[in-house]
Amino acid sequence: MDNFQKVKKRVLRRYPGATTQMDSQGKYYVADKDGYDVMNRSIIDTLNSDQYDTWDETESAHNSITQIPHSNTVEEAWGKADTASQAYHIIGVNTARFSGEKSIRVDDIL
Repeated sequence: MDNFQKVKKRVLRRYPGATTQMDSQGKYYVADKDGYDVMNRSIIDTLNSDQYDTWDETESAHNSITQIPHSNTVEEAWGKADTASQAYHIIGVNTARFSGEKSIRVDDIL
């Protein structure tokens, strides 16, 4: 199995039904089964979040997120999707471990 197939298999494990899409500029990206960009999932999650009270707060949070650019090739798009999905997983797993409350407790000890 070549590297592309391994990468695609890893992405499909996390996002069943993911497909390659092309944007209006002719660049490729991987979309989940709902059509959302896998590489920029944090943007969609921010817009769908209930943690912001006003549109201005949501827009400010959205503007603070760096967007991963789409790719020139299909293989590059799947590679970026693989890297992004691994990063989102690591961040998600470790977010609770490094919460503000736990950081305060550690600072009190030092």
